[in-house]
Amino acid sequence: MSPRVLMEGSALLGELTGVGIYVRELALALSHEMEVRLFLASLKDSIPPWLREECRGPKAPLLLHRRLPARCLLAAWHTLRIPGMEWIAGTGHDLVHSPNYTVLPTRFPLVVTLHDLYFLRNPTAGTEWGGRFFARNLRRHRHRVTRFIAVSELTRRDAIELLGLEPHRVSVVLEAPRQDFLAPVSPEAEEHAWNQLDFPRDYLLSYGNDDPRKNRSGLLAAYKILRQIDPDSPPLVLVGGQPPPTQPGLVWRPYLSAVELRSALQRALLLVYPSHYEGFGLPVAEALALGTPVAAAATGAIPEIARDAYIELDPASAEQMAHALRGLYGDSALLHRLRDLGPRHAAKLSWKRAARETMAVYRAALEDR
Repeated sequence: MSPRVLMEGSALLGELTGVGIYVRELALALSHEMEVRLFLASLKDSIPPWLREECRGPKAPLLLHRRLPARCLLAAWHTLRIPGMEWIAGTGHDLVHSPNYTVLPTRFPLVVTLHDLYFLRNPTAGTEWGGRFFARNLRRHRHRVTRFIAVSELTRRDAIELLGLEPHRVSVVLEAPRQDFLAPVSPEAEEHAWNQLDFPRDYLLSYGNDDPRKNRSGLLAAYKILRQIDPDSPPLVLVGGQPPPTQPGLVWRPYLSAVELRSALQRALLLVYPSHYEGFGLPVAEALALGTPVAAAATGAIPEIARDAYIELDPASAEQMAHALRGLYGDSALLHRLRDLGPRHAAKLSWKRAARETMAVYRAALEDR
């Protein structure tokens, strides 16, 4: 009989970030093989309609929504170890999965996913309710976790080194591109999404938030140099975060839906991803899957995920990035090779495989009890 899991799913409320995408895709994939209960706590956020729709039917996660203040709940879990998950979510499960670092209070076996440990390598980089909170929580309560999941070999090595975890307690389960990005789309729907974007015909694309490690300032400096080298260089479309300073050739959009983002990524000349550190690098995996050439920083887990299917950028040198981009979009043979290599690499990544490997971690956690 398959184990029943209670998964903390509050990252699904509001705008989906990388962790929210992870929870959504993993929960949906797991629910085809086992019973998944998604626990969501928030006073102000209701369950979004798309989530209610996706969680209908016998092979879908069960939603458990509680009107509780999320930040106060996090603080209580961290300092007082109350309330226990069983008290607020019931006991219809065999183990608990925290997909976002937090060591939840539970009397059942606990699995925690580590996406990256940048906040441990750079203690001043996180916010009080971001990296610094997770750092304190993990260091203080890591012994309460039965098993850990790392989303890359890099994150696993960091977990063993920085948290002192025993190697057998940390398993690698790679993420994968969103199913929406891989599902067939009618030509009419794709054309409609593209027309809604109103983007230039040929462009470089970069998307993400304003976290300093994403290196948006370095990218803007590199693009300024690129325009000086080649005034006819393609526009740079920047998606997410706050409005950047205006400069020639720069186009900014605050947000794109999944359908729009897929269309934008599929039609881009290339994805530019100069992040200083990534525990996985989901945008890179999504670009590879769609056959979009990638220029990314050879740091963090990017070399592990993209291997030889991308062009390396030096995130510390705006000049190197500018010259690398100029050489890439002007080399049709190289672009063709990357478009061919990308989908082959990305084909090795799937949420079905991630669900299978996650279930193996669950079974190991139950055996450890």
